[in-house]
Amino acid sequence: MSEKEENNLNEKDNILLNDNENILLNDNENIDLSNNISNEKLKNDTNINQDIDSNIPLRVKQKKALVNYIMENIDNSNIPRKVWLLIIKSIHITTPGSCLLIFLFGSFEISMFFLFVLLCTLFLFLYFNGCFLTTIENKLEKDSVNIIDPYVYFLNDIPNNKNRYYYTLQLSVFYFIFTAVIFYVRHFNDNINLNSLLNYFQII
Repeated sequence: MSEKEENNLNEKDNILLNDNENILLNDNENIDLSNNISNEKLKNDTNINQDIDSNIPLRVKQKKALVNYIMENIDNSNIPRKVWLLIIKSIHITTPGSCLLIFLFGSFEISMFFLFVLLCTLFLFLYFNGCFLTTIENKLEKDSVNIIDPYVYFLNDIPNNKNRYYYTLQLSVFYFIFTAVIFYVRHFNDNINLNSLLNYFQII
């Protein structure tokens, strides 16, 4: 091979090497550009999620956290979801009636305890803008029947999330009025119990 041919081959090799280097550089630039775009998109998505989270009311976040905590414990237990649904619905349905029986026949102290529990439940219902137990029931069973639905149908209406809330409040007003009458007749009409309660709060 002549020196001229050898030089030509070296030049071709150099050209190929330069081309390969340019291709590699371009590929690296494209990768960097792609990574920058991905990072920018991720940053934008994060900012959007933060903006959305900041617009969500605190009580909604707290209700979601409570429901998620209970659902995690349900899923980590050995009891199937359908059994948990039965347990929760049973408690949900029987608690108001059981408390009425306690108010009618139980002692003053026990009645006050369960009245406090019911008032806390009502406060949570108002604060969370709905019952968290109902949310759990709907997660355990899609389109689960709400315990207020029979009352809604009795009033010739079709249950939905909006009217269930207002009908629950309506029924709660009747329930607590009836409870107040029971307490007055059974306990507060008795001067001994009334004076005991007033003295208790004075001590506190």
